[in-house]
Amino acid sequence: MTENHPITPPPELVKELWDKIRETPINSVAEEIAWNRAISQAVHWATDQANADIERKRQEAADQELEACLGWLVLNGYGNLYHKLRASRRSKPPSLKEQALDDLDAAYEKGYLNTLPYTNIHRALEQLND
Repeated sequence: MTENHPITPPPELVKELWDKIRETPINSVAEEIAWNRAISQAVHWATDQANADIERKRQEAADQELEACLGWLVLNGYGNLYHKLRASRRSKPPSLKEQALDDLDAAYEKGYLNTLPYTNIHRALEQLND
């Protein structure tokens, strides 16, 4: 994997994983568990990045298809339906608060966060306006 590959983990994550491995005694069951956890975390991170890239490309294709359909409506005299079709096919995106809560939940479920910081951050986000 090259440094500029889209799913190359950030240096902070690499350091965190390396530190987890190094703090474990060599040639022990605990070392094997630490390696398994670190590798699992790295694979989850890479999968998340790949899935985000796939979703972005899927959304771009869907947007292109919608624009083609809207263009067809205008060219064929149905321009009055343009805004109705666009509104029905593109719902309001989630707020930044909703996105942050979803990201926080996903990070917690994957074991990236302990309970206390998760709870504190979740409570703080809940208090924000949308």
